[in-house]
Amino acid sequence: MKHYIKNHQIYALESDGSQDHLITEDMVVMKSDRPSPHHVPRIDGVVHVGWEVPAAALPALAGRKRTAIDNARDDALAAGLNYNIAGETDVVQTRPQDQTNLLGIAIEARELHAAGVTDPVIEFRGLSNVNRFLTPQQAIDLTNAASAHIKAIYRRSWHRKDAIDMALKNEDWNGIENLEW
Repeated sequence: MKHYIKNHQIYALESDGSQDHLITEDMVVMKSDRPSPHHVPRIDGVVHVGWEVPAAALPALAGRKRTAIDNARDDALAAGLNYNIAGETDVVQTRPQDQTNLLGIAIEARELHAAGVTDPVIEFRGLSNVNRFLTPQQAIDLTNAASAHIKAIYRRSWHRKDAIDMALKNEDWNGIENLEW
């Protein structure tokens, strides 16, 4: 393909000359193929001198990726943690609004455990909306597992955001664009 630019629009024509009749005097021959769809032509007068990524494009892409990572993090927290609760599999909800409840259960469980209570006296309700009673140790184990799950999600999010920041610093478009949850 041969590339031309006219009025900030790029035209790609067949290299074999079959479309040369479409070339007008005001078209500028482009120096080389576009390195990526994110590059725009750099023109000096009427001569195409190269390609560049607009200065605002990379930070905008980084912002969109950060938002996508935040959304994926929130989705992972909303999905919760599959867990065996008193002999039945259920989902421990780990959304931000659930974390306060988990913290309260963890505190209560530790207090009761320290007082020597071993009976199932702590009520817990998972995603299935079935009430179950846990021993303090079971509640400690459950809240520890939920806490580890939440921390892992946040670590994954932080790692990806750090990768975005590094790619942005290095002006690495593909490093940002190819980053997935």
